[in-house]
Amino acid sequence: MHLVVVHGILDQTMTQLTHSHADPAPTLKAAAPVAVVALVSALCIVVAMIILDGADKIRSIIGIGIGAFLVLLVPLTHRSQNCSEDSVRIYAKLGLPNAISISRGSVLALLCGLLLVRDPNSLGWAPAIVYTVAIVADYFDGFTARRTGRTTVLGATLDVEYDSFGVLQASVFAVRLGVAGEWFLLVGLARYLFIVGM
Repeated sequence: MHLVVVHGILDQTMTQLTHSHADPAPTLKAAAPVAVVALVSALCIVVAMIILDGADKIRSIIGIGIGAFLVLLVPLTHRSQNCSEDSVRIYAKLGLPNAISISRGSVLALLCGLLLVRDPNSLGWAPAIVYTVAIVADYFDGFTARRTGRTTVLGATLDVEYDSFGVLQASVFAVRLGVAGEWFLLVGLARYLFIVGM
């Protein structure tokens, strides 16, 4: 329900921002991804304020801010990919599937905030629950894209980037919790090391 409301607001904003007489070929403006990240990150901060106490609240808010910035970089630097694979015409609107993907990335920003908590063992199941929400959203963004016929190159890029970001954070959590040795960080860094090595 909330995603439908957010989608409606984003579509209305995008329509107003992208229909200009000077620009016959609409392009995805920065407002929609920023709005999605801002909204979900604000909700993540509220969650952090509820489940954390003391100095961990400040650390977590800083981590969420860093995570939200990293999440926002992807759609902003790949706006020209908001088109189908067989078309070069860029969609003017973000679309519900991409909004779900960006929301999923923003949920991972909460995970980034939880990484900075002094004692990750004090969080209980919170990191696992947050990661599970991101995984479920990963299913729904692809399902929605296929169901609505709105698969985009941007959606595929968001999927890969946010999957990599989530795996990196999960591997850091595993090491911080003492479940795996420090070598396990290589699992989270594998894609990034591959890109650097290319």
